[in-house]
Amino acid sequence: MVQPFLKQGRLWNHALVSQGFSVVWETANLDWDNYLQKFQESYQQLPALLLIEIGKEGAKSLNEFCRWCQDWYPQIKIIFIDSAQAAIRPTIRQKVLSHGAQDLLPGFICDRDLEESVTNNIRSVLAISKHYPLQKVSLLDALQPTPHQWGDAPLILRSRSNLTYDLETDFETSCNVLAPDLRWIVIGLLLTLGISSIGVWLTKHQMPGHNSLNSKIKTK
Repeated sequence: MVQPFLKQGRLWNHALVSQGFSVVWETANLDWDNYLQKFQESYQQLPALLLIEIGKEGAKSLNEFCRWCQDWYPQIKIIFIDSAQAAIRPTIRQKVLSHGAQDLLPGFICDRDLEESVTNNIRSVLAISKHYPLQKVSLLDALQPTPHQWGDAPLILRSRSNLTYDLETDFETSCNVLAPDLRWIVIGLLLTLGISSIGVWLTKHQMPGHNSLNSKIKTK
């Protein structure tokens, strides 16, 4: 998989792994001639599927890249992704298919429909690769990452329409998510400390009337 966008790549990686795929994630343009040779040497096989962000097919144009793959590696299937689009126009998809790719899929950019978007894309990949049936429970579990990966909020609630994600954005999002809870914790602590202070003050400074009443009782 060639995916330069951090959050998009994480989503794809977790979703694919949840369905039993082995994923090698690259983030930059590749010299495909050398890369596939080294890949075969390292893993003793070629990738069954290339999942490539459109525009990251290297020095070749999309048409040239597809034709080159068909000539030299006809067993490898190619799926392109356009992460800037929430939906792909049929005419654009048909043009990509005419070059020899198996599909052109949209990115994950809708907060409200993220689960549906991920599910639809993964269904397409499974169908093209003739992989296992969709494992829906595993897929949903993959969208609920642990705190050390994303922060305390589940990824499915943290998606953003901006595709240029970085660590600063993730940190800002975590602060926004946690801020309301922290405010209530602070307010609770202040109220607790305030009540305790009032109790201590009353103990040390008893009202004069109370002292006089105690004196009268003792005198009688």
